[in-house]
Amino acid sequence: MLPDKDALIVVYCASTECQNSRIATNTLQQMGYINAHEYVEGKRHWLEASFPVESVE
Repeated sequence: MLPDKDALIVVYCASTECQNSRIATNTLQQMGYINAHEYVEGKRHWLEASFPVESVE
């Protein structure tokens, strides 16, 4: 768990068809993470828009 309940958290799915990001965002908010948000458009939109991407290994 992230100890900072005010930290920015953005949750997304692969595409708009998936609802898991909505469920995860609601769960995080119920857990007290007041700055949890859903990126509704999803990963597919992000990549198609050529927005920056970082990899963590």
